[in-house]
Amino acid sequence: MRSRSEGGGTELEGISSSNPAWRRLLCWLHVAIVANVFVPLGAINANATEPAASLVGRRVVQKERDFSLRVNDQVVSSRRFILFYKVDQTKDDWIWLKAEGKSLAGWAKADEVIPVEDGIVYFTRQIAAQPENAFHYVMRATLYDDRHDIDKALADYDEAIKLDPSQGWVFNNRGIAWTDKHEYDRALADFNEALRLDPQNANVFNNRGTIWRIKQIHDEAIADFNDAIRLFPEYAFAYYNRGLAWADKHEYDRAISDFDHVLSLDPQDALAHYNRGLALLKKHEYAKALPDLEESMKLGFKTAEVYYHRGLAEFELKNLEKAISDFSAALALNARYSEAFYNRGLAWAEKKDYVRAFADYEQAIRINPDYDQAYVSRAWLLVSCPDPKFRNAKRAIESATRACELTKWKQPYEIGTLAAAYVEAGDFAAAAKYQSRANELLNTAKQDGQHLR
Repeated sequence: MRSRSEGGGTELEGISSSNPAWRRLLCWLHVAIVANVFVPLGAINANATEPAASLVGRRVVQKERDFSLRVNDQVVSSRRFILFYKVDQTKDDWIWLKAEGKSLAGWAKADEVIPVEDGIVYFTRQIAAQPENAFHYVMRATLYDDRHDIDKALADYDEAIKLDPSQGWVFNNRGIAWTDKHEYDRALADFNEALRLDPQNANVFNNRGTIWRIKQIHDEAIADFNDAIRLFPEYAFAYYNRGLAWADKHEYDRAISDFDHVLSLDPQDALAHYNRGLALLKKHEYAKALPDLEESMKLGFKTAEVYYHRGLAEFELKNLEKAISDFSAALALNARYSEAFYNRGLAWAEKKDYVRAFADYEQAIRINPDYDQAYVSRAWLLVSCPDPKFRNAKRAIESATRACELTKWKQPYEIGTLAAAYVEAGDFAAAAKYQSRANELLNTAKQDGQHLR
């Protein structure tokens, strides 16, 4: 199960470059990507204000630290945020902004924001004019991070911290940049310092929890997500990330409960639908998983993984044609998706299309030579195929033996398949030996309460 995290919304102290459609997919804290080419210094007039109408549909950021959204002459929130916004509409010189990754919207003056593609030039000039203003370094760092130019972002965060080391939110944002570089210990150190300076910041707890989860220290992660939710009870990101941590611990009911909460806050959250669907798959509740997987796709999340997991649900529900279609769609997006080849092979075998089943098993093995399930399924088909022309005892023994080696001779199904291969070969003594070993493993598992596949 993949994860996502959120780097921002940190109150003014915080920054988010999250794109709502993708924010948290891969466990990195900044995921929105800007395709614009860097504009050379001097290519635009950084002090000019664009007409409000020209900003519609564009991403913008605030120009100065003091910034708020207004509705009916009232400030939208008493807590100030540094966020990325999209301009939805205009009225005279006012623009209606929607924050990315948050249910925050309101009016601002057009001259209070700068388009993202012009931001680096603008803040570079502001830094030249006011070199002691740490805020402008932070804003430029945020824009560099948004472009995934992490080293430049880190350099600007370093400068901002030199100018003012008392601001926890800057340590938080530098921690986000370290996370983007997979420098998790440095990220953890920055989040720790951010919390020392600002122990009531829910965003930093969420971000530190993400690092604990990356490091697979799940109890610490859950504790941090709990604190984030305690401080901000409607914090969708923290519920989402805690749900992923519960899933990591195989506590799927708790994971589903957290994803339920995310969807109560934002029914259009494609990733919450997807991961709730995965948790239901893990509980073998295939009919319940399907609507969530389908809804995530309707909301625009159409990756190879989504098609693959919907295919698994369809396969378990015996909808073989739909399963094959989904596995094929996954392979169209990722031609080296060995699990999709393998499971499509299972579906072809169920449909008695043995030529295609063999081809898919062998392609799965070609991509992943250590794929034990593909070896054992190929061996079983070589032993038990109703069409005798596909049977091959020698190849079945070779394939089953490889599966047993890969599972260190600890899986009874693999060993039982090897026994069946020896029966097909007429070597009944070897068959009896391996069947006896498979039975021993099954009996031990039953006594110990183990679950073997």
